[in-house]
Amino acid sequence: MLVLRSIKIFIVIIILILSHKSFAENMMKFACISSWYEHCYMGICEDNINKKPFLKQVKIIIDLGSMTLIRSTDNNYVMKITETRFRPEKNIYIGYQDNLSNGFIVINILKEGTTGYVDTLFTNAGGFVSTGFCKSKIMDKGIIEG
Repeated sequence: MLVLRSIKIFIVIIILILSHKSFAENMMKFACISSWYEHCYMGICEDNINKKPFLKQVKIIIDLGSMTLIRSTDNNYVMKITETRFRPEKNIYIGYQDNLSNGFIVINILKEGTTGYVDTLFTNAGGFVSTGFCKSKIMDKGIIEG
């Protein structure tokens, strides 16, 4: 009985490894909020070093199951996730875009249950950079919060 269970687990692991998207990628969600936000006017950030950053908060919701990123400042911007990479340094790189802009967010897993992020958005009006913290959820027969 125990040998049969071990074989089943081994087969499931092989299927997950061979599939295009991993289980974690399909079932992971992040909710992020900024602690710092800056608008790099027309791509020039150096002139803004001594200025105070915007007081706006950026809220970012990432759903790797539906490959959607929602970025909220004044409005909600729904972006399509175009790329995900899980790096060995405990970083998750996520590229995203819509018709008018593109960007990327790097989520750093600092400690178990603690994450930080850096987000960069490029538009025709310049670049936007934010940093902050995220909470993660892993969906597996219910919700397990990390």
